Amino acid sequence: MKFKISREGGNDHINYFFSNLTEYLDYLEGQSISKIFKNHKLSSVTGNFSFTGTGSYDEAMRLCREGEYSDAFDKFDKERIKFESVLEQRRKRQKIVSDIAGFTPNVPKYLQGHPQNMFNTQRSVQTQKPIIKLYYNFSANAFVSKEQLYARGIFTLALIKELEQNNFAVELNVFELTSCDNQYLSTVIRLKDANAPINYRAVFFPFANPSFLRRIYFRFTEIEPHLTEDWVFGYGRACDLSEVKEYYKINDNIMRFVIGKPDELGLTGEITEKEYEKFIKEIGIKSILESIENKDNGNNGRSD
Repeated sequence: MKFKISREGGNDHINYFFSNLTEYLDYLEGQSISKIFKNHKLSSVTGNFSFTGTGSYDEAMRLCREGEYSDAFDKFDKERIKFESVLEQRRKRQKIVSDIAGFTPNVPKYLQGHPQNMFNTQRSVQTQKPIIKLYYNFSANAFVSKEQLYARGIFTLALIKELEQNNFAVELNVFELTSCDNQYLSTVIRLKDANAPINYRAVFFPFANPSFLRRIYFRFTEIEPHLTEDWVFGYGRACDLSEVKEYYKINDNIMRFVIGKPDELGLTGEITEKEYEKFIKEIGIKSILESIENKDNGNNGRSD
């Protein structure tokens, strides 16, 4: 864990970074409730199932630590596999070329006696994969539906797969940035290192179960010792996309992208290619993805 507190622009910036999910959960279990929350009802405990998605704080911690497997996860994973299959079929960018070996004959060239009488796929060659860092805001307003959460999670996983199939390494972080009383509380948790495979069960809980925010992150707020008393009333305000980009110094000139809240992305909850195109456009990665693909594939760009 890395911790830093600083004073910037008249505000306190309280920053935590956890290198993996286990480190974050271990930290939570090793801390006591802060003095400002000791005489108040704890939202991490009192929240009901309809609001939080779990029956208790202990259940939420167990599911998050073990990797949730449930009917909800099964539905989510089937939707993910189905959608990724659609993308794979409709987004093949490998340029078909004549070659001395391949998957099917080039009949005219074969009849001509041409040595390159087979069709093959042209693959880009890179000695080092560029790293793209994704920052997934696990915050969500109370009115956001389960379908919107699922769509955002499935689109994020599809994006990671698409990037990795096109010679990128992808690092995935989840975060929450809240503010209250001239204080900002930032929590960043790395879920996936660049070049590491995705653990779908592990990412499902932070992506799609509201308890990651409404029990586990609420507990993180309840143990934070540097907060003022105003935080007990509402646990701070979730920062909007413009604040997030300014705080983390995200801009279009570096390979870092914020995946905002479902309402910021304009997601309807439908898992369609049209919605996915809107998703990658809203997070600002579409044009950069296209330009690098064009360069790597000899100007053989996206066809969509």
